[in-house]
Amino acid sequence: MTGEAQGVPDPRATSAGYGVSRIRGKRILYVDDDSFLRRVTGRLLGAAGAICLLAGTHDQAVTLVGGEPELALAILDFQMPDGDVGNLVNRLRTARAALPLIGTSAIDRRDEFAERGVTRFLEKPWELGDLLRAVT
Repeated sequence: MTGEAQGVPDPRATSAGYGVSRIRGKRILYVDDDSFLRRVTGRLLGAAGAICLLAGTHDQAVTLVGGEPELALAILDFQMPDGDVGNLVNRLRTARAALPLIGTSAIDRRDEFAERGVTRFLEKPWELGDLLRAVT
């Protein structure tokens, strides 16, 4: 079944393929407790050429970051049931100090992410172009 059949746009169908070639082979971690969003994001990034790792908890995210030396960046959902995103940021910085982090939330939480050391933000619901621009 294609992404289109599930209501997920095909990244190859974007007008200029913006960012698609720039993320080919890039290892990206997406952390969100919503399993549907994890699957959709994984499919979108994968179809665009990235290698997408998915985590549904803070512990999974920290384990993946510690075991993935080629990880290019991580996208973190703000509100997770297993704790404050600030704690996750601290744990990820301990595992990989220079790992680029992007915050995401359905509410504009730029300031709250910035207070926790995450300066890039992607507001939900995002579109494919927004996602590709954020990770390139």
